[in-house]
Amino acid sequence: MKIDTCWSRIGDWGDRSCAELPRVVTCRECPVHAAAAMDILDRPAPPSPAPPPPLPPAPPSQTATLLFRVGSEWYGLEPGEIAEIGERAVIHSLPHQRGGLVLGLVNVRGELVVCVSLASALQVPPETAPARRATPPRLLVLGRGARRLATPVDEVFGLHRYDPALLAEAPVLTSEGGRSHVRALLRWDQRTVGLLDAVTLLPALEKALA
Repeated sequence: MKIDTCWSRIGDWGDRSCAELPRVVTCRECPVHAAAAMDILDRPAPPSPAPPPPLPPAPPSQTATLLFRVGSEWYGLEPGEIAEIGERAVIHSLPHQRGGLVLGLVNVRGELVVCVSLASALQVPPETAPARRATPPRLLVLGRGARRLATPVDEVFGLHRYDPALLAEAPVLTSEGGRSHVRALLRWDQRTVGLLDAVTLLPALEKALA
């Protein structure tokens, strides 16, 4: 529908040459203007606008793990399984416990905590050459309450967030070994990180104390 907007040409908003203008005084009192207004109101509603594009998918859920190095291998453990991270402490050896999984006792803020070797529990091969360190060696305290164990690690990177969908399955082994405590593999900084299964690892460490 085409409407002649004469008021913008010869009326109040034009050159005021309309012959009816002296009689109606203003275009707003003119029946032509009123009829045009009614025509505009009677127009069918314009079609609904196109729906907005769908929102981008939500970012994948992420999980955090604490990355640390034992020998030449990198591992990750859920932060909830780690009570604290401290500086390396003197390990006081115990009788008949030399060279095995149990290293001895360490003083953790005034409390003696059993110190175990993750390198032994995970069967990490000895380093052929010293690795470059980004951080100094640390002492991880695993577990909570009275069931705490300490273990020395060679380096701690810190927390790392990852998408669980990107994990690779750990190889299935038929024999018992350190890799049986690795539940999945994570690619990080061009490295392969073994994510440890606290459900199997911590009981295995506690069993060594019996």
